Amino acid sequence: MKPIRIIEDNQDAIEKALAETNGRASRHAFTTYDEIKALATAAERRLNALGIPACRHAGARYVETSGDAVPKSYARKGYSRAATMVCIVRRPSGWFMEWADKITVGQEGGGPASLVLTSKQSDEAVCNLKSTYCIAS
Repeated sequence: MKPIRIIEDNQDAIEKALAETNGRASRHAFTTYDEIKALATAAERRLNALGIPACRHAGARYVETSGDAVPKSYARKGYSRAATMVCIVRRPSGWFMEWADKITVGQEGGGPASLVLTSKQSDEAVCNLKSTYCIAS
C-alpha cells in the first residue's frame, strides 16, 4: 500500500484502503478516517508528552490494533474476531498511514498502542526525563 497522508482531503482514499484491508469485517475494525485521525492525534500527544519538539517528530511510528477482547466464555471455545492493525508514520509534512493489515484477536483484544521512536528521539526523551529528577547519593 502506498502511504496516504492523514488529512481530510484524503478521507476517501484512507477509507477505501481500510475497506480493502478489512474485507467484510467492520464491527471491531478501523473503518473510518476519523479513527485514523484520532490515532495521529494520540501519537502527536505522546510525542509532546515526552518533551520532543514538533520539529523533531519526523521518523516516529505509531502502531495500534483495533478491537475489544473476545469474552472469556467465547475465547475458551476458540472464538476470535477480525481486527485491523494500522501503522502510521510521522513525516515532516504530517502523519501518513503507512500500512494496514487484517489480523485476528482473541482474549487479548486489540491491545495498547506502540510508539516507536528514532534513536535521536529516544535520547531526547530520556534527557528530558532525567532533567525532572535528582539521584540521592
